[in-house]
Amino acid sequence: MSIIEDIERQAFLLPEDQRLELAQKLISSVEPGSDPGADEAWDLVIRDRIDQYKSGQFETVSASKVFSRLKEIAPEQ
Repeated sequence: MSIIEDIERQAFLLPEDQRLELAQKLISSVEPGSDPGADEAWDLVIRDRIDQYKSGQFETVSASKVFSRLKEIAPEQ
């Protein structure tokens, strides 16, 4: 058994949240030009947008309306 297979076998024994954390760390380790502050900045943006949504500061659109509009704009491409 290769070391990769051994690590994979052990990783699959982890609870789901720990597997997700491990996967995120592995992907982050190979992303080119990763900015260490980018994740923190995105977290702030996401929290701000959630707050805006909860306070009713912007209108939401259903997925069916979005896809319907896309079909009008670019039919069968």
